Amino acid sequence: MRKNTLGSLIWLRIARFTHQSNVLSNEFLKQFRITAAKFDVLNKVSTYQPITQSQLAARVTVSEGGISRMITRLEHEGYIQRKQGWKTKWISLTKKEEEKMHEVFELSLLFKRLLSMSV
Repeated sequence: MRKNTLGSLIWLRIARFTHQSNVLSNEFLKQFRITAAKFDVLNKVSTYQPITQSQLAARVTVSEGGISRMITRLEHEGYIQRKQGWKTKWISLTKKEEEKMHEVFELSLLFKRLLSMSV
């Protein structure tokens, strides 16, 4: 049997924790009809708006192509709006979603605090 190094065991523990955290976050966010990935993107847009697509891609864990598809979906679903500058498209939340994101963010902080207390 191979010996696992301490580093690989730590990495596996972190990977399991991250996976479980994403599963629980997705379950919690389901009531708001968003996934953890969408929440991450919407939270970054909310924090840095207006933001360009390349700036957003650098701040989230989604590829350039993935962020392009997600932005298109979020725009069609009414979460965000794009405004054309001279050469740049700026992304920001719609007014309706700005209010909703504030509520979801506060509730997600409470959820994470309660979750960390149960560990």
